[in-house]
Amino acid sequence: MYCDLSICASGEKLNILFKIAHEIALDRIAVGAPYRKKFSIHVVSSVNGEKELTETNGEKQTTETTEDGNNLLPSPELPPPMVVTSVAEFKRDMGLYPLPRPYIDLQKARSKL
Repeated sequence: MYCDLSICASGEKLNILFKIAHEIALDRIAVGAPYRKKFSIHVVSSVNGEKELTETNGEKQTTETTEDGNNLLPSPELPPPMVVTSVAEFKRDMGLYPLPRPYIDLQKARSKL
């Protein structure tokens, strides 16, 4: 399948590259492929730490410098933990999804009655 692309004609090069890409897709991307793995992306910032203050949600925060010299924002404050004693009560208090806004303003509709 693989050959020296410098000796192939341009049409043959395209066909060979297409076949290689198709084989890679079948081996690594397709569902049930023998070499399929989970795919993840890790993004690392390359911004220099020129600014000491950054603005987040209208609040100014100072950055912390680690041993590596990277400037990091302080970790956000977490809400206090909640002890669950009854699973049924906990589930009852949790909404499935946000409540939609009513189509008609109920306060105005009630005021006319």
